[in-house]
Amino acid sequence: MKYNIFIFFKKYKNKFFSIFFKNLVFFFYKFNIKILKIIDFGNIISFKKKNKRLFLIEIECIKNKVITIFKLFKSKNDVLSFFIILKLSIIKLITNNNYKKYLSKNFLIIPSLLFKIKFIKYKKIVKLIKILRILGILPYSIRNYISKINILC
Repeated sequence: MKYNIFIFFKKYKNKFFSIFFKNLVFFFYKFNIKILKIIDFGNIISFKKKNKRLFLIEIECIKNKVITIFKLFKSKNDVLSFFIILKLSIIKLITNNNYKKYLSKNFLIIPSLLFKIKFIKYKKIVKLIKILRILGILPYSIRNYISKINILC
């Protein structure tokens, strides 16, 4: 299955990112996870008006490996400001211009579609969705289809 990982880093120098991604690529190689692409969106002003760096990593792996990736990123909270893992098929559904033809008016994107991962702070999720809309990854019309995101206890 294909997954998209959106990562917000705290402010660091470029040398740090190269070291981090070398280690991350080695981790993916060790667990037999295919990296399809890595996109650097550059510095973005976000949460509390501090510069953050946004990366998109597209991978192909099984669900168990994604859970280990989630645990790895969760342990790196001193380096990572925020991250979200989405199934690639959901991204394609959301970004498809003709998605309204295939959805009923009552259709909602529910947390189970967002890989059943519970997130720590709701406000950060909302800000990420806003930033993804600004970058053109998510269309503005998707607002009506996002219902709620669970908060981690």
